[in-house]
Amino acid sequence: MELQLGCYPCLITQALKIAQLIELNPSQTKVAVEHVLQLLLADHTNQTAPHIAAGLYQFIRTEFFREDACFDPYRELKRATNKKALGYLEHLCGLVERSAAPLETAVKVAAAGNIIDFGAKAHGDIDIDYEIKNIDGLTFQVFDFGDLKQSLQTAKTLLYLGDNAGEIVFDQVFIAEIKKEYPAIAITFAVRDKPILNDVTLEDAAFTGMDALATVISSGSIYPGTVLPETSPAFQRLFHSADSIIAKGQGNYETLSDEAKNNLYFLLRIKCDAVAQQINACPGSLVLWKRKCAVCG
Repeated sequence: MELQLGCYPCLITQALKIAQLIELNPSQTKVAVEHVLQLLLADHTNQTAPHIAAGLYQFIRTEFFREDACFDPYRELKRATNKKALGYLEHLCGLVERSAAPLETAVKVAAAGNIIDFGAKAHGDIDIDYEIKNIDGLTFQVFDFGDLKQSLQTAKTLLYLGDNAGEIVFDQVFIAEIKKEYPAIAITFAVRDKPILNDVTLEDAAFTGMDALATVISSGSIYPGTVLPETSPAFQRLFHSADSIIAKGQGNYETLSDEAKNNLYFLLRIKCDAVAQQINACPGSLVLWKRKCAVCG
């Protein structure tokens, strides 16, 4: 999904959020915002919003932190949301266990976790408690659940592309139920290669215990999404050979929605008009959308 005009204000807001987190002064903040504007004014051919976000990250790290490899403005927020989400893990698992349709409920749990996105929302705007209390009442505007179940019934391998810290705990509930219902599936959970926004990394996977449920790997992505040509060769081989793929969150949608694959499922809460128009759903709605590819067979 190429960059849309509607992405511009979000990316500028993103620059302001990062500047606040790392306590840039007004003149430094102005430099960061102006750099985003320069990126937005450049040629956008084959560029997505995650490309611009990664360019901003690299600029700030180089300009103000001298290429600090540990540069991670969201580190403390990620740790806090991981801890908070883990506190709900037992409750979330209980919702699934008590459900008459446990796999469907587990999908709802995973989708509910997609609200934890500091790239799209400010930290104070995210009410995790509210989201969890209202999981039972969640509905999907697009719900290709039957297609996903059919895919899982015959799949030997599942590649699950993670999205955000904190949200990874909700993904664990879904993955645990997949393992329970389809124990023959080998599941791989892919994370970002380096810190970018509040996206999930190997550190988050280890902290939350995801590595006890699935094989956890780095995709090699430095973007808040999965720019396939720039991921690692090992990840690309896995992506092309996996029997089923679940791509979590809007960043993965923005970077993979043009991939010609019939076994690719996007699970997200729509956070902007541009994505809503593409999927034919309303902003704020939940979707489990199968990538339909006319040339794939």
